[in-house]
Amino acid sequence: MEIKHLLQVVKYALVLAIVVLIINFLTPISNSITGLLNRLAPPATAEIVSSQAIISSLRGIGRLVTVTSDPHFRKVHIGVKQGIWIFDGLTSYGANHEAEGIIEAGIDFTRIRSGSLQCEDTCTLIVPHPTITNCTIVRLRQTNPSKTVGGRDWELLEELGRYEAIGLFIDDVKELGILDKAKDETKLILGEFVSGLKGKPVEIIIDEPPEQLVSGDTCRPESPYGWSKTDGEWSRDEN
Repeated sequence: MEIKHLLQVVKYALVLAIVVLIINFLTPISNSITGLLNRLAPPATAEIVSSQAIISSLRGIGRLVTVTSDPHFRKVHIGVKQGIWIFDGLTSYGANHEAEGIIEAGIDFTRIRSGSLQCEDTCTLIVPHPTITNCTIVRLRQTNPSKTVGGRDWELLEELGRYEAIGLFIDDVKELGILDKAKDETKLILGEFVSGLKGKPVEIIIDEPPEQLVSGDTCRPESPYGWSKTDGEWSRDEN
């Protein structure tokens, strides 16, 4: 029995020795593999985004629409006078137009200057003043055309009606404070955006308003060539 017990002890000792040798052999390999993986996929580190990188990103956006108006409705009467003044009663004609449109206001990020973002304990970002960025006529219906003799250009009246309706819509939304709403939305959106990147409190400063508060091409349509409005009636310039 003593010999059998001794053999078991020797057996367990050999197994333990083999396990120790395997661990010692594999440890350098394991360390090498771990080091290689760390080099291929280094641990995450905090990255500080530079102010210039943020400015470049904002410029890349181009234009941010911050406020879209509710649909606006307007009735527009267009009167046209053409021909010799003696025959005004025969040559003047007109029609009413029911127009519905949507106006958008926002920030033109392409106008943000270098150095607009300054950060110390807190960050300050200066952005352009909001402008009217987009004007859309979603519906225009012509009604009550005047009864006149001869052919009349009703498509011309629709074009003039569209032109006048956009100007009226812009006046409406300005009076309702769409630019003030755009400023509030800009401060909220950009404040959260920059604060998330810099990890600091952010103050958004709105620049002085430009001379022209309408920047979108759709909000500055051209009237039909050669036509102008005088005393509430459109006429063609004969010169």
